[in-house]
Amino acid sequence: MTKYGGRTAVITGGATGVGLAIAKRLVEGGAHVLVTAHTPTDLPRARTELGRTAHLLTGPTPPPATVADRLGRIDHLFVHAGTATTPPATAATEARATLTALLPLLAPGGSVVLSGCPATQPALRACAREAAARGVRVNTVAGGHDDDLMQRRGSADEAARAALFLAVDAPLTTGTELPVDLPTPPARTPGDTHDA
Repeated sequence: MTKYGGRTAVITGGATGVGLAIAKRLVEGGAHVLVTAHTPTDLPRARTELGRTAHLLTGPTPPPATVADRLGRIDHLFVHAGTATTPPATAATEARATLTALLPLLAPGGSVVLSGCPATQPALRACAREAAARGVRVNTVAGGHDDDLMQRRGSADEAARAALFLAVDAPLTTGTELPVDLPTPPARTPGDTHDA
């Protein structure tokens, strides 16, 4: 059996960068995934890289009914809210809306990994406590050190491995922020919009 065989995952903002790297690793490992794109122009590349088995939608949060219809219960939720030009408050609001909408679909023992979603430690802990009542863990992959100890930015694939570690290989970890020197997210061009 492959590493992620039988697992299901939703990756919001997963058509580019770290989200796409996570989706690729999951698909290659046998998982069933649903990926949302920030803009329709991101979909062709994601379709090429993920193949026909991945479900692709445009918009920040997929409708819960659509997720349930295509995947049933979900094991892992990766929330990548916003882009380099998204205001932090907007990214945080998108992340919270996604978590609220999809938490009921997460299977006990499931996980949520946030990235690009600014949150204070108390806010992260509050989300983790709320999800723990359902047997779900919530962690975040955050930008690395201000003094740039590693002397370089990580690749999307390196950041994806950190997110997958939190999601799959850290079953007793919740409410934790893992500092990673993340790659810079793509900038949204003027006129880009989210489709419902």
